Amino acid sequence: MSTDIDFSLVKRYFHISLEGMEHPLVEVEGTDLLDGGKLLPVLESGGRLVRATGLELPVSFAGMTLCNLCAVSLIFIVQHNRMPDLSLSNLTFQLESHGTMPTSGSK
Repeated sequence: MSTDIDFSLVKRYFHISLEGMEHPLVEVEGTDLLDGGKLLPVLESGGRLVRATGLELPVSFAGMTLCNLCAVSLIFIVQHNRMPDLSLSNLTFQLESHGTMPTSGSK
């Protein structure tokens, strides 16, 4: 992603930044989202962290992050009249714990 775009707003509200989370508990490369063999263990691991009873909750975290990437794209288009390269090969998806509340995001 481009380094001349201000990520401070999207980092604060959408948990998307160039540097990623400080202490990610779970991490998966964007391209691994397309590989079920690599993705399933990550989702299961994330599910254990949040005490999920199935895959619905960890998948919802991943879905929310993808939704946030769409919103961030629109923000950058409006604020900077350009869009960073958010292709899967440029992304890493992460899950970090903040006390009792896990936070999903990407870098």
